[in-house]
Amino acid sequence: FGRPTKLVPEQPLCTNAGCPPRNHSNLEALLKWTASHYPKPPIAAFELGNELDHVLNGEMGARSQAQDFLALRQTLGGLWPDIHRPKLVG
Repeated sequence: FGRPTKLVPEQPLCTNAGCPPRNHSNLEALLKWTASHYPKPPIAAFELGNELDHVLNGEMGARSQAQDFLALRQTLGGLWPDIHRPKLVG
């Protein structure tokens, strides 16, 4: 998805200059398909699920994960009306 694959043992990817960008195109395609096939519940929620605390390290990693969370929230907001929008958890 645009970021390098996690290594074993995990190696930090972020520097003072920032973290590798995330490519949201696959996620957006999946959510668009889901919204077109399931415009109303039964889907209750989505989770970012990127648990990269050790890889997206430090303050820059926290900022990057927050930006990922915001991008997912904005994508959900553009695909479902408020009344049927799945929750965002995580």
